Amino acid sequence: MDTSRSLSAVGNLNSSTTKSDPRHQADNSEDDVVIRNTFDLLKSGEEKIKLTEKYKNVILVLGDTGNGKSKFTEWITGNDDKLMSKETKKGTGEYIIVHSDDTSHSTITSQTIYPQLIVDSTTNTPYYDCPGFKNTKSTSNDIATTYFVKRIGDYAETIKIIFIINYPSVRTGVDRHNFIELLRQAIDFVKNIDKFRNSIALVATKVDNQCVKQGGNFNLVGTCKIIDAIGDFLQEVKDDLKTRSNNNEAEEHFCKNAVKFIEVLLAQDAEQYSRIGIFRRPDEPGALNEITLLKEEKNHILRMIHKKLSFTEKSSEDFGYTISGKSKNHINGLVEEINKSVWNSTSQISEEIHNYYRHLVAEIRSKINSFVTTTESTDIDLSKAGELSYRLKNGYNVISNFKEDIKSSTTPHELLKKISNIISNFDIQISNENVLNIESKGNYFTFLQVVSDKKLSTRPWHELLSGVMTYLVESRRNILEDIQDAVEKIKNRIISCITDLATEIKAHYTRKMKQLEIQILKIKEIILNTCVSSVKGELDIGSMAWVYPIQELTHYIYESEKWYIFLDALYNKFSEYEVQRDKNKYNVENLEDWGIDEKPQGDSNNCRYIPPIFE
Repeated sequence: MDTSRSLSAVGNLNSSTTKSDPRHQADNSEDDVVIRNTFDLLKSGEEKIKLTEKYKNVILVLGDTGNGKSKFTEWITGNDDKLMSKETKKGTGEYIIVHSDDTSHSTITSQTIYPQLIVDSTTNTPYYDCPGFKNTKSTSNDIATTYFVKRIGDYAETIKIIFIINYPSVRTGVDRHNFIELLRQAIDFVKNIDKFRNSIALVATKVDNQCVKQGGNFNLVGTCKIIDAIGDFLQEVKDDLKTRSNNNEAEEHFCKNAVKFIEVLLAQDAEQYSRIGIFRRPDEPGALNEITLLKEEKNHILRMIHKKLSFTEKSSEDFGYTISGKSKNHINGLVEEINKSVWNSTSQISEEIHNYYRHLVAEIRSKINSFVTTTESTDIDLSKAGELSYRLKNGYNVISNFKEDIKSSTTPHELLKKISNIISNFDIQISNENVLNIESKGNYFTFLQVVSDKKLSTRPWHELLSGVMTYLVESRRNILEDIQDAVEKIKNRIISCITDLATEIKAHYTRKMKQLEIQILKIKEIILNTCVSSVKGELDIGSMAWVYPIQELTHYIYESEKWYIFLDALYNKFSEYEVQRDKNKYNVENLEDWGIDEKPQGDSNNCRYIPPIFE
């Protein structure tokens, strides 16, 4: 059977199905939209979120979407100028809180996308109004809002936490689902309940203004009564959790920590619950900050926040972050986009490192070439030459080690740390934009790893440095070739210069000797011999090529000296009085008869005339 045809058919079938199946195309399109929208929200949030050194001790306001966290935070901090009480329908006596410039009255859709920093101007206390645990907008919102809550938690040094829940969810006899969900979210977020025991409180919002008939009058149920009722509800839930039969370890863990959490909320001071507050509905229309009933409630909550709670120093492991199962389905796509972005930035950084060494190599090769091409005297800075050589040699080792180091980098943050090290060790200009991009994408990656159920993968970033390594190896070889070529050319130039110098000296002393300045020849010979020895000692080139012209010149002067000494002696002899007085005695045919009278005379036609000295 021809299996290749069968496999090919299967491949074609899968391919055609992928292309034509509208459901697959729809899934891809949805993924692309989610990924694009998520990164748009993350980018926008990085610009809008306020993190400042001034506010490191913060109060987090947390809770489910639609429970009134934002309005509570504005109200409790005194930033409530635009909060108004409005009757839902005339004559009903039911009031809701709205913004004076807001037309939306929805309590289902969260208006908070990013944590909002709101500062109580009276106490200078910073509150962060955090997005709802169950954000109802989209997967992108779910991921982005959870990420920025983590950013706030990571940035702060000490924390207090106010959990917000609407009043109907903490009343006896009603469905406990919403409160149980809040418990799950709170326990997932605060990993160590005991550590933050003194920093947690609960505020019930949208509390109805119920009245009870006492005698012939209807009186408003007091704050303490409502809080006591909430305490009774919490006690009931706690008792049920203690007796609940758990079939799995996760549920047992939840029940154990849920009981701890409720016990924190049930703390009492002078037989009053000190960790529970209420935020009533308005009982009249108008500006919220002018309603007497709410002023009294605000004072109670402020006392709880500032007198009963204390800031707890946190660490990065204290908080957990979760997203919905639907949102987790998009993590792989987000990680792939993060990897693409980090790869692109790392590639550009690699190119900047490459350019750094291109300029360094060009500077070295240009300097070497200048030694060959420049005819003028050049000052050589040996310390500069040593620095350039060290930067090139050490650069290869550093980049090689850097490449090996980032092989083990499993997150963008680890990669960035190693990039920062190489930047600090070398004067390499790296684009800050690329560094910041890796940092921000590293934050996203770390967050996704926290909320993911599996280990996330990255790309082989070290491969981006292969081009730099190859370039450095080739450059070192090219520079060595340049040096060898330059040395040969410089040697030849030196030999040429020495030869020209020797020729000029030879011509000079030839003229002098012809002028019978013979007395200086011996001195010059000594000087030239000394010069030859010095050149051989200083250059230590293992060759006679450079000193040969001077040695040849010395030999020429030495031989010339002997000849001209002879001529000088002969001249002096012929100038003596005896010779001049009787020239015939010295003009003899046979040299043995020289100075003897009446000997055969030499050829007078070839005899050099000896001028008398004393004429």
